[in-house]
Parts: sequence; structure tokens; C-alpha cells
Amino acid sequence: MSAVRDCIGCDVIAGRIKPPGGVICQDTHWMATHALPSPEVPLRGLLVLQPKRHVEELSELTPQEAIALGPLLRRLSSAMQQALRPERIYACSLGEGIKHVHFLLLPRGETMPQNGADVLREVIDERLWTCSVSQAENAVEAIRVALGESVLEST
Repeated sequence: MSAVRDCIGCDVIAGRIKPPGGVICQDTHWMATHALPSPEVPLRGLLVLQPKRHVEELSELTPQEAIALGPLLRRLSSAMQQALRPERIYACSLGEGIKHVHFLLLPRGETMPQNGADVLREVIDERLWTCSVSQAENAVEAIRVALGESVLEST
């Protein structure tokens, strides 16, 4: 897997940065983790799904990476639904701040706005829904249990 210097996504994949609760799941092409604290965790259960290879544009995914993406997004969102019981789960890929393709899987709670753009702004920009690292780790474990898998640590 190729890595790029000063890429936070590559640092997570390589294990140089440890997200709360560690790796949730991974396969040959993709890795899912909880969002990182900066300085606090932006939202309990906010997941990051990213290719293990440094890719800056969706158009750069290999056919194998693209084929693996859909089923993994479905499995993760199903496990999040079971573990966290959100009103809705949003999946988005913006990629302006971090130049490593990644999808945010954002669980919207019942007290949060029902507009995805508002939720994203409140979570990312305004930091209205932060949680502790311990709460993020608990969410990771619950999602992992819902997946029915043990974590596969990256080597």
C-alpha cells in the first residue's frame, strides 16, 4: 500500500495515529475507524472509512476497491444502526481538508437537525455534538460487536 508523507489518512492506516477504540474492521482495500479527536472527538459513532492505499479522488479507485466499497458501507451502516440506534446515518465524502479519499458515516440523533448539511456543519465546524474518547471507544466496541467480528489490527 502506498503512503504519502503528511497524510493523516495514511498515518492512521500505518498505525502511526491510533483512533479511539482502534480499527473497527478492515479488508484488503478499506479500513474503518472512529473519527479522531481534535482536540475533542467530534461525535460519538462518527466513523471514517478510507482506502488503505493513498487515493485522492474517487476516480482513482481500482475496480476492486470500488467493488468492495458498497458492501462495506452497507455492513457498517447496518452495524451502526444496530449498535447506536440513530434516527439516520449519513455517508459523505468531501475530501478538501484531508487529501485521502474517505467517507464519514455520521449517525444523526433525534435531537439533531433533520438536514444533513446542518448536521455536518454542527458536527465538523461548530463542534456541537462532541464526546469523550471513552464514549467514542464504547461506540467502537458496540459497532464491532454488531459487526460480529473481532478487530483486525493493521500490521
